[in-house]
Amino acid sequence: MKQILTLSVILILFSCNQSTNNDNKITTTVDSSVSFIPDTNYVVIKYDERKHDFFIRNGKTTELTISELIEIEGIIDSAINKHNLNVDSMFQVSTIGYKRQYLPYLNEKGDKVIWINFNCGSWWNENDKEELVEVVDGGNCHFELTINLTKGSYYDFYVNGYA
Repeated sequence: MKQILTLSVILILFSCNQSTNNDNKITTTVDSSVSFIPDTNYVVIKYDERKHDFFIRNGKTTELTISELIEIEGIIDSAINKHNLNVDSMFQVSTIGYKRQYLPYLNEKGDKVIWINFNCGSWWNENDKEELVEVVDGGNCHFELTINLTKGSYYDFYVNGYA
């Protein structure tokens, strides 16, 4: 029931408020009267230069606000919809049934960037609340993308092979 309510809020909130263009730039209008956090199946992992510098160069720690989480949700939805239009149905993805790891940071230009891991719920354990999951294969039980919140765009949308 909670997932249905959450999904309904997402659809209502974003079906009328976003538009996309062809270069993965998303414009989302946030209704500040709606207090919404995607679900309880995500964690925000603090950027740590000692752990994350191998794939994020010269990042700086930052946090996410509720308003930013709402904006991120709209960009995720648009990215998934665009992906699903271009692949066979067995390679399509959804946020339903996936746990998320958000790693927000400021890049060298000062842009707020969020790297997001999506993993099937069965992969989730207590350590995943503190450490990024590193996936070698994982099938379509793992996908990820990076959002530049400052620019309202996403890139590096990657879905592992079909499992």
